[in-house]
Amino acid sequence: MNNRPLGAELLNTARETLKGLVNDLPREKQYEALMVLNAMAIAAREMTNADEANLQLEGLKKLYETDEHDESSLLELSRRLARDIRQQKFDNDSEAYTFLIETATRKLRVSNPKYLKG
Repeated sequence: MNNRPLGAELLNTARETLKGLVNDLPREKQYEALMVLNAMAIAAREMTNADEANLQLEGLKKLYETDEHDESSLLELSRRLARDIRQQKFDNDSEAYTFLIETATRKLRVSNPKYLKG
């Protein structure tokens, strides 16, 4: 069974097609088209990095030393982390710092990969 093209591939093909049309659009519509192109690129990268939520949840469970059977959700643990950061519970904690840097880096790879090159 052939499951090609994948969603990310379809988005990239549509994006490349639209990219070729941008200069033919009226000037006042070009900015909007560029925003659509950027959104399509982000969506395609998100589709290829679908494991991000699982990686983040695993990292939070490790940070809070919970076992893999813990039913805490990503949202619950993320809120707990934010609250703990505000209460300075992770000051000078290298494991928490590493988790936050890795999470931010993975998110940048999806939302703005050019930033990481600089």
